[in-house]
Amino acid sequence: MPEQRRSPGEVLKAFLTPNRAQGVIAVILCLVSMAAVWQMRANREDQTYSALRRDELIALLDQLNTNNNELRREIDEQSEQRRQLRSGAASERLAQEQARKRIQELAILGGTAPAQGPGITIRITDPKNAVTAQLLLDAVEEMRDAGAEVMELNGVRIVASSAFGGDPGEVTVDGSPIRAPYVLKVIGEPHALAEGARFRGGLVSQAQAPEVGADVTITPSDLLIITALHTPVDPRYAKPA
Repeated sequence: MPEQRRSPGEVLKAFLTPNRAQGVIAVILCLVSMAAVWQMRANREDQTYSALRRDELIALLDQLNTNNNELRREIDEQSEQRRQLRSGAASERLAQEQARKRIQELAILGGTAPAQGPGITIRITDPKNAVTAQLLLDAVEEMRDAGAEVMELNGVRIVASSAFGGDPGEVTVDGSPIRAPYVLKVIGEPHALAEGARFRGGLVSQAQAPEVGADVTITPSDLLIITALHTPVDPRYAKPA
């Protein structure tokens, strides 16, 4: 019986749509090929190390250990640098915050910045015009001794260099004239400030003495705001050391 030849189209169709037996054979051939490749690689690696002498293997192991130690050392150095950078940045931020806080504190103490906080308001009437600059200066000193942090007298900021002068009824503070009633605003611990004004021989006693005849009213406050500012005067002779 004559052999029938398949047309090219039939051959392509059979290749693209293999039957079950052909699929099984293809899978087996694929597995065999993969096993052969793995075996060749394993043999190559075995031959690479099996051809080395004992001292060469030891030297190779030492080199690997050395490389590993160097890598670990580099990792440690990089980690330490990162820690130092983070620590340095944190320290710098803390130093800047402390510096800003200190500048604000100095500005408040120097009278160049407004301030607020708890304190007392002392109101002194002077019907006889007998309140002297010395009496007001003594009152300021008593408040400082009692813990005053910021003071304002009739709209004039009181600082360490504030000067009192003038005659009774015409008192001046830093050259600015002030008149009764004298209102002294003091920021600090209210109870301590009030007791400092009331103690025997203090402000209240001096102001209410018969020869002065003034009346003193002390009002505590949880929030006292002082906005008066002091204008610093440039020193004529002093300069930074």
